[in-house]
Amino acid sequence: MESPAPVTSAMDRKAWLARVEVHDASVQSAIEDNLTANLLEYLREGNHFRDVDLLTGKIGADDLVLRFRFDRYRQTRSPHPAYFPAAIATLTLYIWFGGPIFTDSSDLSGSLSVENASGSSMVKVEAQINEDRNVSIWSQEYVFPSGLKARSAFIRDLLDQAIAQLQRDRKGGKRP
Repeated sequence: MESPAPVTSAMDRKAWLARVEVHDASVQSAIEDNLTANLLEYLREGNHFRDVDLLTGKIGADDLVLRFRFDRYRQTRSPHPAYFPAAIATLTLYIWFGGPIFTDSSDLSGSLSVENASGSSMVKVEAQINEDRNVSIWSQEYVFPSGLKARSAFIRDLLDQAIAQLQRDRKGGKRP
């Protein structure tokens, strides 16, 4: 994932990250472990919470459990439709002058559920993103097709929504 954006309102609570769930039949289950590790690093760097750990230890009374679930997780790379004809017609100048040769597509949909120490759901937010990004030979994404920007924006959207709702509930008298 990309480095997280600076946080404007962090929570002074410890958060536990449960294993990320991907419920998309087109995706291998091995991606869940990879996403969980990437997300843990992203949450720690982002300082959204006082501390973030994997859900393996004892949960304190004031701690939160974060459960990310992807209903759709599709990130693909395909040749750009103009690549072959434009490269041939311009004797590859199209490529050297930065014409797109690939299209990276990201189609993500999912939710973040925040639970308290007793397992009761406090907040559940959902988001989706569907994005196509053109990639040229000079793009940073050329070597490693990733959809990092789309995935990071998706996670950031879920976190921003959840934290804002938790803080509203806390100010409104509810104890999240």
